[in-house]
Amino acid sequence: MNMQMLGAGDRRYLILGALVALMGLLSFLDPSGSWGAVVLVGILGGLLAGFVAVQPQVAPTVKLPASKGTVLLVAGALAAGGFVIAGLTFINYVFALTRIFSILFDIGLVASLVLLWFGWQAYQAEQGKTPAAPPPAAPPPAAPPAA
Repeated sequence: MNMQMLGAGDRRYLILGALVALMGLLSFLDPSGSWGAVVLVGILGGLLAGFVAVQPQVAPTVKLPASKGTVLLVAGALAAGGFVIAGLTFINYVFALTRIFSILFDIGLVASLVLLWFGWQAYQAEQGKTPAAPPPAAPPPAAPPAA
């Protein structure tokens, strides 16, 4: 895989996806078991975003089931949804900034929200590329007044 061939957007998606997946995995491995299994949904969202970024190089024959912007939006929604639900379930751990696993979870939470935002921007950019309906035809000219 050649990182130089990735565009700026794909690099962002790859870095954010890897960050979300790594922080989610480290939070999931918390010895106190604070975050629950719902953070696995966030990990899957991060992995999906990372795959979408490198898919043209890693698996060029694979066709995504939807447009790239839509898949990135779904990946961001999965990542953010998993992290937000886990954070709301264990809200007291989110604000425990003296625990390393809480800090790692907070980093993953912020990264998942940023991934959702970038996915939304990619989705909106693709919606702007679709051809719009042609403008309605001009009304016929008015009849001249009778003399």
